[in-house]
Amino acid sequence: MDQCLSDIFCIFSKIIIAASSKDVIPMKQVPTMIEIRQQHSEDWDSLWLIFQDIIKEGTSYAYDAITTREQFVESWMGRGGEQWVACNDGQLLGAYTLRENQPGRGSHIATASYIVAASARGQRVGTQLGEHSIQRATELRYTGIQFNFVVSTNTAAVKLWLRLGFAIVGTLPSAFRHSRLENVDCYVMFKKLEPAGYENLNCNKNAIPK
Repeated sequence: MDQCLSDIFCIFSKIIIAASSKDVIPMKQVPTMIEIRQQHSEDWDSLWLIFQDIIKEGTSYAYDAITTREQFVESWMGRGGEQWVACNDGQLLGAYTLRENQPGRGSHIATASYIVAASARGQRVGTQLGEHSIQRATELRYTGIQFNFVVSTNTAAVKLWLRLGFAIVGTLPSAFRHSRLENVDCYVMFKKLEPAGYENLNCNKNAIPK
């Protein structure tokens, strides 16, 4: 009888341990601290390395592998706006650029581009950059954010933006020449920013964030 109870307890313990282990997130997937700060001039080398890896993959950005560093800098900052980077213990993990989607009568809608280092994927860096950019766009009094070219097969990005409140408002058939697949669709995605609380903000789109 004692041996039987011992065997049952052993089996039950293994079941509990197995079930619990499914809920454990490896520590390497959760950075202990992520700082999101404005981009500095000394960040360019790290940003360029991250972007090179992304365009070599050929699965998310329209830029191809022959894109130069100068072209990257121009596309990232040439249209103004503001740029932010995510760091962990001095290492640059990702970044985004936020700017007007269109000039003049379209300048009330923002657009943004994001990059995340391959080594930092799965660590919620993209989520934190996305949340931060939405907050900044709201503070800068944009009334919405539009993404013009989200590759449909980039499921991680599509799921992230849907989770953060974006909607797919259009599809561009076969608009992206995927490096490993046939031509795939791209989505136009949009999120309306709520105006509540704007009257309490002390900044405008031309303000330099502190």
